[in-house]
Amino acid sequence: MAVELRAGVGPGRPNKPQDVATVQLLLSVIVAGGLAVNGKFGGETSAAIAFFQTAKLGFTDGFMDPGDITFKMLRANLGDSDSAAVRAAVLTALEDPVLGPSAIDEAQSADGQGLVTTWQDGEGIAKIYSHRSWGTWEVRGLILSRYLELQEDGGELGFPISGERDHGVGGRISFFVHGRIEFDPQTGTAVETIVPD
Repeated sequence: MAVELRAGVGPGRPNKPQDVATVQLLLSVIVAGGLAVNGKFGGETSAAIAFFQTAKLGFTDGFMDPGDITFKMLRANLGDSDSAAVRAAVLTALEDPVLGPSAIDEAQSADGQGLVTTWQDGEGIAKIYSHRSWGTWEVRGLILSRYLELQEDGGELGFPISGERDHGVGGRISFFVHGRIEFDPQTGTAVETIVPD
């Protein structure tokens, strides 16, 4: 259940905020004086990548891509159970309002191949699902309420494969291995669509 990037970080790469923040977080313990974790790729992050590559690999191309040697080396000291903690720290650094400072519960996923971490603050709960095959994703709000009713990762929808996204006018959607849950702000309900194998 290693921490993964969804797209590349570096000059000309997609530099998605969560990927950049993940790289920044992991580099911040290596760089003297730390590194700001803000999800924005710039000169400081570029220099930190170059420093890390030169020190650990003897070369620098300035990129960290999913599955490449640089990112594998960067996350080498992380244990499998660290994925949810890194994801939560990244979301917190990006000012995600749902997650509090610490987990209130942690359990194995239904298939035993992942970890489910529950976070709570004044807004309610969010769960972070980390899985070696499906990555690490948060589920929250009414979508989480419906997902829990459907037996979460042990139910028909299976594991999350995306975070919550905008959908329609004011709506939200989360995707799962076998379908999706959509929140409709007009009705105030979250409805699932299950796609059979």
